[in-house]
Amino acid sequence: MDLVKAMGNVEFTDADRERILSLSPFIKENSGKIIDEVISVVAKDERVLNILEKNGITAADAKRAWMGALEMLFSEPMNDKMIERMFEIGVVHVDKEVNEELVIEAMNLFMLKTLEALSAHMEVSKELYFAVVKLFAVALSAMITSYSKEQERRREALLKSLGISGRLLKRHIELGKRYK
Repeated sequence: MDLVKAMGNVEFTDADRERILSLSPFIKENSGKIIDEVISVVAKDERVLNILEKNGITAADAKRAWMGALEMLFSEPMNDKMIERMFEIGVVHVDKEVNEELVIEAMNLFMLKTLEALSAHMEVSKELYFAVVKLFAVALSAMITSYSKEQERRREALLKSLGISGRLLKRHIELGKRYK
C-alpha cells in the first residue's frame, strides 16, 4: 500500500509532519500512561477480552504492542514505512479475528487518549490538533485497507485450493441463501 493511496483526501503537509515529529519525545515518554488509559477502557469490553484470551495475549503483551505502535506513528509520520507497518498491523488483526468495527473504535480511543494526554501537558493549537487527527485517520485507513486485501487474498487461496472459480463459488453462495 502506498502513502498516496492511504492518505486519500487527507492533506497532510510538511508543517503537519514537523508538528507530529515535535511530539515524538513526549509520546515516547508518555506512551505507557496513554496506553494505560486505553487499557482502562478496553478492559471493560468483553469483545476485546475474548480476543486477547482466545489468542493467548496478555495485558502486558498488548500494552507493549500498543505502545510500540503509538511511538512509531509519531516517530515516522506519513511515510511509506509507517503506512506499510499499519497495513501489516491490520493483517495481524485479521489473523486474530478482530473485526473492523472494533479496530475503528480502538483507533478512535487511541486518538482521544493521546489528545487528552497532550492537552493535559501543553497548549494544543488547532493546527496541532488537526495534525494528530490526520495522522490517526491515515493510519486507520491503512489498517482497514489491509482487511479487504487480506480477505481477497484468502478467498483466492481458498478457491485455488478447492479448484473452483470465483463465479462458481458465488453461484453456490447465492443458491444457499435462497434455501435458508
